[in-house]
Amino acid sequence: MSRKKTKKFDASIPRWRYWSHEISSPKKCPKCSSTLEEEFHTYMLFVKEGSEVASFIAGNDGGWFCPNCPVVVFDHDKFANMAMMGGGTQSGLFMVADIVNLEAIPEDKRHLPIGDDDNPIPLVEFLNDKEVINSKRSSHVRKGQQRKRLKSRKKKKKKKR
Repeated sequence: MSRKKTKKFDASIPRWRYWSHEISSPKKCPKCSSTLEEEFHTYMLFVKEGSEVASFIAGNDGGWFCPNCPVVVFDHDKFANMAMMGGGTQSGLFMVADIVNLEAIPEDKRHLPIGDDDNPIPLVEFLNDKEVINSKRSSHVRKGQQRKRLKSRKKKKKKKR
């Protein structure tokens, strides 16, 4: 009988993504300074070679998770090596797009290939990406509101004439 090892850090929780080479202390949380803990997880990566972009799913222990807040720091070298080996890129251009939440796959679908129509990939976005999307969305909303105001001002001016 095989016993399934449970993960300490739940893959379903959206997290802030940081890179080891971009922060001063890669083993300390950039938000709360707690000591980070290494854990194996599965990720969706994009790699770019020339004008082609490909995606693939792979796992590694290059994620260092904060036990106190939703933060993960990625070991840049481990992910770069994984991108070159798994994605076949020599350019070194890659992106960790999401954490794959394998626990979200229903028991009755675990025998199916991940990504099939009947078994979509359970992706968990990083909070950094949601923040960018929301700021773009709010920017579009503000621009839309400004356009509406301008149109209503023009209509008022025409009525005064």
